[in-house]
Amino acid sequence: AAGDVDGVIARPPIHMLRTAGTEQQVTPITDLWIDIAVADAEEARQLVSVGDPVVLAGTPRIERERIISRSLDNRLGMFIALEVLRRASPTSVDVYAVATVNEEIGGAGAYAAAHTLQPDAAIVVDLSPATDIPGGHPLHELRQGQGPGLNRGSSNTESLVRELADAAAQHDIPIQMRGLGINTSTDADRIVRVAGGIPCAYVSIPARYVHTPNEMVHRRDVQHVIELLGAWIADMQR
Repeated sequence: AAGDVDGVIARPPIHMLRTAGTEQQVTPITDLWIDIAVADAEEARQLVSVGDPVVLAGTPRIERERIISRSLDNRLGMFIALEVLRRASPTSVDVYAVATVNEEIGGAGAYAAAHTLQPDAAIVVDLSPATDIPGGHPLHELRQGQGPGLNRGSSNTESLVRELADAAAQHDIPIQMRGLGINTSTDADRIVRVAGGIPCAYVSIPARYVHTPNEMVHRRDVQHVIELLGAWIADMQR
């Protein structure tokens, strides 16, 4: 009823944490609170209710060809899917753009959508942590501005991955090949198990600071994902 309510996520100051000997510990979410600048619980209940959704503030901006915003994961994937759909229409093949929910907590949306559509192939577009930052993992190198990540592993159908790689080579689209082993930690892990097995591939957008209010992607990588999927669809019509 009160509309948007601003607040700050509170934490004791560092000198108090140092006194308690907990300055090096990650604060559990149960020990965090949102201060909405009220005097007591009664005043708070006039503004918010149990179960009200909370989002972190993060004004979208562009710095040196990089898009910075909260919740790029995975609104950006949906933008790419819609842009591919717009460019692919009309086609001689059926192309669906699907936005699904619950990817982080079990993939129920993707599972339901895959059961409903039962497509011949599915491409999952999602952010993946870029490694060109301090502490980035060299085993799964993924650098911004060098093209999307094309992943191999148990949840990625090899023939479909090869089709995408061939499309990238034929249309001079840069890609970064990666090995992810058993799981991708995306909706691909659910879709590939639907209806006897749907061919699936996961295309990564290299992103810094995933799951923070300042996720960062390179505009060139976004463009290359759109071009790659558009080229793959176009090649199917030959």
